[in-house]
Amino acid sequence: MLIHAGLATDGPFLRKAPRRLPYGGFVGVAIISGFVTESEDEWFSGPLGIVMERAMPLPFKRYPGQLGLFMVNREALGAWLDYASAYFPSE
Repeated sequence: MLIHAGLATDGPFLRKAPRRLPYGGFVGVAIISGFVTESEDEWFSGPLGIVMERAMPLPFKRYPGQLGLFMVNREALGAWLDYASAYFPSE
């Protein structure tokens, strides 16, 4: 799963993120290992949370986002996507 940092900073959770970090593009990659419907984590706002593991930062790649999970244009990401995919070779 690619991790996208959106441009919007509305809401109590997003205001916690430091503005010195890049926004408006992909910033990392992780493996989805499960889902939860409740959690004590301050970032969980329900009703469903994605559990990720082996998260790693990647060089920033500007890319338009949208709310929730979304598909990406592989051609638009080009060599950057190949670089990101190398972190998790198919098994």
